[in-house]
Formats: sequence, structure tokens, C-alpha cells
Amino acid sequence: MEQKSILPVLVIKKDFYTNLAQLQSTVADWPQKMVSEIALSGLEVSGPQIWVYQWDELKPEANFKLEVCIPVKTPTKSHHEHRQTKKLNAFKCIEAVHYGPWSNLVTTYQTILTHAQTHGISLGKTCREVYTVCDFINQDNNITMVQFEIIN
Repeated sequence: MEQKSILPVLVIKKDFYTNLAQLQSTVADWPQKMVSEIALSGLEVSGPQIWVYQWDELKPEANFKLEVCIPVKTPTKSHHEHRQTKKLNAFKCIEAVHYGPWSNLVTTYQTILTHAQTHGISLGKTCREVYTVCDFINQDNNITMVQFEIIN
């Protein structure tokens, strides 16, 4: 786990409003649709998917905004009903690497929250998950970077 400053990144994104219980059914296969749309439009993907979570209160049952983002090399002027171009701002964070199934991400989040509390670090209301390696057949191979916003 380390503190990092993440540089801005240009993405194509789709917004969702959901909660943890409905996350999978809300997002469904949108990431795959987005990648297909990007490929058909001639844009070049420039990095792994980034999911940006923003909430008012950090409680498992609370609703939050989710931006599913695909980094791209160049902006697009065309607008599509399912996507929007955005530059994610620079981001100061605590980053922890999560190895394995996404169903166990809660352990990584708890580790970050405990670390922040122990070291007097104030966390914001935004975090990112960067899906570095996604293995849908054997989720033990997944590698996810969890980046929690620092506000002090």
C-alpha cells in the first residue's frame, strides 16, 4: 500500500446510479458494449478499465454514482447515447493491490480504511478500481488496483 498521485486520463465513460446489492445487474454487460463501440469508432484503448465510485456516505447499503471508464488515446467529437468523453482529474490516493476474486475486494477496502485511520489520513468520497488483469474463468488471477482519494 502506498500514497500516489495519479495523472489525468482521457476516458470514454458511462454513468450509473446504484448500490452494492444491485451493482452487477445494473452494470451488466455495458463495459463490453463500450469496448465494442470504441473499437467500431476507430478510437484506441490506452489502458485498463477504471471504475470510479462516488458516494455521500460510505455504507454498504448506500447508493452511489459509478462511472465505468475506458481510457482512450484521443478525444472524440461524436456523441453516442451510451458514452461520453471525459478527462479524469489528477487524483491523490492511497493505492492497494487486490489479488484474486472481486468478491473479496471488501478485505482490501478494510485494509485501506484501517491504514488511513491509523495514520491520520483523511479520505474523500471517491475511489477508483483499476482492473489491471481480469480473468473471468479463474478469478484468482485477477489484479485490481484500489485507489482511495486522499483529501489532506
